[in-house]
Amino acid sequence: MITFYWAPRSTATRIYWALEELGIPHEKVKLDFSSGDTRKPEFLALNPNGKVPLLVDGGVPIFESGAILIHLGISYGQDKGLWPSAGAKLHGQALSWVLWSAATLSPMMFRYLMNTQERFADARNPRQAEEAKKEVEKLLGILEKKLAEAPYLLGDSFTFADLAVTANLYFWQLAGQDFPAAIKKWREACHARPAFKATMAAQQ
Repeated sequence: MITFYWAPRSTATRIYWALEELGIPHEKVKLDFSSGDTRKPEFLALNPNGKVPLLVDGGVPIFESGAILIHLGISYGQDKGLWPSAGAKLHGQALSWVLWSAATLSPMMFRYLMNTQERFADARNPRQAEEAKKEVEKLLGILEKKLAEAPYLLGDSFTFADLAVTANLYFWQLAGQDFPAAIKKWREACHARPAFKATMAAQQ
């Protein structure tokens, strides 16, 4: 049995989307940050970080959205074409894009946000913001070049690699920044999927 702990408008959204794509049986447990649900002892026993998303699969708790996405892909996504078979040529590519998104792209976008948004006014640094913007633009150039080769990151079909990267690009959109045409077209195709629409409808 899979149990998915989540909260609306958080990084758990991408795992919600992945589960919608898979269509596998699972239980959703919606948590309320304002009520301190993620700090309660029963939740901390499963995820000592006190954050969502959290997936418990077969009694084993898994945290960090990238790790959960890879687990779901390997365990349930191969037959559905959402994740390459282990050992296949594209398996390493899938891992690379998911981790690139989490470890390289996302931190740089957060760096830009923290140095430009009003809520971080006391810590904003224009120089840091400009450097971060240049780095993000370089990374978007890498993504744009990849998408010039095929409609999706691993070829002709949508996979969890696309899901991971496009989900993190939301933070660049949140910063009020735009995307190159190829990335816009790819994002529109990802967001046109029924599973994504169902996910967004549940975030209210």
